Amino acid sequence: MEWLATLFFGVSLVYATLTLVADSLQAATVVDALTAPADAAVIRAMMESMYLMYGSVALWLMAFLMAIAGFATLACATSPGLEATGAGLPKWSGWVACACSAGCLVFVPSMFCGRPDPNAFYNPAGWGPLGVAAGFPLAAWMIVVGILMLKKAPTLTDMKQVEGVNCAA
Repeated sequence: MEWLATLFFGVSLVYATLTLVADSLQAATVVDALTAPADAAVIRAMMESMYLMYGSVALWLMAFLMAIAGFATLACATSPGLEATGAGLPKWSGWVACACSAGCLVFVPSMFCGRPDPNAFYNPAGWGPLGVAAGFPLAAWMIVVGILMLKKAPTLTDMKQVEGVNCAA
């Protein structure tokens, strides 16, 4: 499972870097708009690149992260040692992560659907990819996993039984 953790770490770093670059473009857009004379071509170029970074590209990376989390959850849930003690997350939480990953992937092709229009649903700047899909799938999975972790906290006895169990797939 070390390769999976390394992959998750790498994709998380790319996602964080992408978000910081998009935030920098957003700040540069504001600075250019407030500096006289503002250049409309520069502002439009930065806005449209932000739509792609916050939208389709970020959704692809988020789908990848959710798929990795789902695979890790399913691999550990089917591990004989963890399944017997009940210390890991249930299998269905892995399937929730996979469904959230698919929900993100549905909006990735929106970058090819016409011009950016914030009032429309399925386009690069639409409220589907930027409003719904950018936050809902990850938040839904985190809420599910958070409730499961609060509901079923492992005891010291569970931890001693799990020690040495390798949930390798």
